[in-house]
Amino acid sequence: MASLLVASLLMAAESCSPAGGWERTSAEVQWAAAQMVIQGFSDGQRTCGAGYSYNDYNSQDEEIFNQSACGDDEPLSFVLVRNLTILKGSANCTEALIGGFRSSAACGVDPPAAGTAGTYFLCQAEDAGGLCKGVLNTNGNIHLGFETGAVSDPGYDCSAGSTCTDVALCSIGNTGASTRAAQWTLVLALSRIFFWLSSQNDLF
Repeated sequence: MASLLVASLLMAAESCSPAGGWERTSAEVQWAAAQMVIQGFSDGQRTCGAGYSYNDYNSQDEEIFNQSACGDDEPLSFVLVRNLTILKGSANCTEALIGGFRSSAACGVDPPAAGTAGTYFLCQAEDAGGLCKGVLNTNGNIHLGFETGAVSDPGYDCSAGSTCTDVALCSIGNTGASTRAAQWTLVLALSRIFFWLSSQNDLF
């Protein structure tokens, strides 16, 4: 089984070679596209699916990790995060179970080692009685959803509820420019209407 897993990861690695000119999506754009952004410290992980299983967590957290859903076609990893700071979104949870991690060789994000501080960009997030659940927003690019260290709020939002927003549609330049263009178009249209009405009043 281990040899089959290694072989599948090697095949995935060959299919996960970024094309020339590829650029990683910035943490700020990932923030804007995410439904929820949290910071915290990883405190254990579980990887399971496709006949593979690996657990690295404290026994008292067994009940929490039992709420994770294993992958059917490939192993998926889940990370328990504690000492939370919720940077975007609204929730009352004190810990979070985050899915969406998979091998970086398969164009995914490796789960962080225990004790790692980081920022998680989530979609499909929910507050389940003190435990937040969510998945990394990996839609639109590869190796997305998690950053080590602090990340700054970009000052705008292009998320769409719990839907995993495509980060390619959420660039700072494009979103800002399109928003400003729409605003100026509206202003010009209203100005023309105002001047037309004024001219009509002058005629009468």
